[in-house]
Amino acid sequence: EHHAFQDCEELTSIVIPASVTSIGALAFAGCSSLAHISVAADNPYYDSRDNCCAIIESGSNKLVVGCKRTIIPEGIIRIGEWAFAGASELEELIIPPSVRIIESWAFSNCYDLKSLYLPDNLFYIGQCAFFECYSLEEISLPESLRIMGDGVFAYCESLEALTIPEIGRAHV
Repeated sequence: EHHAFQDCEELTSIVIPASVTSIGALAFAGCSSLAHISVAADNPYYDSRDNCCAIIESGSNKLVVGCKRTIIPEGIIRIGEWAFAGASELEELIIPPSVRIIESWAFSNCYDLKSLYLPDNLFYIGQCAFFECYSLEEISLPESLRIMGDGVFAYCESLEALTIPEIGRAHV
């Protein structure tokens, strides 16, 4: 269900059983105390490979839910909409080179996110992907970036340095 556990601030751990076949949008958004996520090994749709503390859609290699202790494993191609929304205490995140797409609102309301390392192969950042990341101070966009949605860094009040690469002549 959409919004199933949204804003359950006391929720610290989740285990996704084999019977779960679908996880709705914003299912765990705003679960600010969430620190441990795992998926049953026999779930045919989702996994939590390498004990990464995230829910990954196995067939598409899309990270759909993360938390403050998530370590994004190599092989992830997309970070889904709202995946880390409201992940309090997430201060630093390294996105591996395999990630090509960060979907809309993926890191919205990650108030404590200070350091973010974007991969050199990143192609797309969706709208409001880092909305209200108040603590984010600086970021360098990779030369591979071709599409960036509206409001990607809206209300990032501490953002002092944004490095935008020269990506060649735009075609109108």
